Amino acid sequence: MITTFLFDVGNVVWFYQPYLNRLHQRWAELSHLSYDDFSAQYLAFYKYFEINQKTLDDFVIFLHQPDPAPYWQTLTDIYNTSDFNNFLNQPILNLISGLKSVFRVGYLSNAENFFYQHVHQKLESNFDFGYSSWQLGLEKPNPEIYQKVLNLQNLQPSEAVFIDDIPANVTSAKSVGINSILFENNSQLLTELRKILFY
Repeated sequence: MITTFLFDVGNVVWFYQPYLNRLHQRWAELSHLSYDDFSAQYLAFYKYFEINQKTLDDFVIFLHQPDPAPYWQTLTDIYNTSDFNNFLNQPILNLISGLKSVFRVGYLSNAENFFYQHVHQKLESNFDFGYSSWQLGLEKPNPEIYQKVLNLQNLQPSEAVFIDDIPANVTSAKSVGINSILFENNSQLLTELRKILFY
């Protein structure tokens, strides 16, 4: 019996790319790098941020910059703008609200360790529970991350439904027995949910 739904955040609940583009552009300027060169440097650190092995301060040192404070301030300035809610997928948040009347609903997100207060903390009131990769020390699509969430929530795989927009993450969740849906758009997700719940 299904008891729990588990949503990815990025590009399912929240459309993050415009914010990330702004952030990287500003950080590139602080680093005296082109956007493309900065992005290449960032990618070298990204997986370490996601599993909490390195910090933003470590990255600034790697870039040979003397002071991390402007990087932290830029992060705060960009993510605390008043248009944050404009990038939320409101129909999906409405769906989550409806599901919560019957089921437990959580999130499982790959996220850098410096984004929590700017993103996930703002969204937590919509969920019963939530986990980010940096908190668990694991990242999707590693099958261990799904098993860890199941254990933390005292769930059997067949009791959970996982929704994500990245095929590899969905395939991995299925490999541990979780009912999983590849998110393509809002109407497609509703169709897939009806199949799971009513057929």
